Amino acid sequence: MGDSTAAASLAASLARCGTGDQTAFAEVYDQSSARVHGLVLRVVRDPSMAEECTQEVFLEIWRKANTFRVDGSDRPRSAAGFYSRC
Repeated sequence: MGDSTAAASLAASLARCGTGDQTAFAEVYDQSSARVHGLVLRVVRDPSMAEECTQEVFLEIWRKANTFRVDGSDRPRSAAGFYSRC
């Protein structure tokens, strides 16, 4: 899947997640968990803490998915949110 196709798929899943769609949340997780965990692990440098922070990030995504813009403009703010979670 190309970058633009993957981004569009993630945006669509996130939009559906914002309506409470649990299957869409699973898709968001499947599409982005490795990248999020890798980013968190580079920041905290502790595998156990990285797992905990990654879980917190996805809890926050579930809770606030209906507030995200799906055009990608939230990406920098989301990344900053990942850092503040740890």
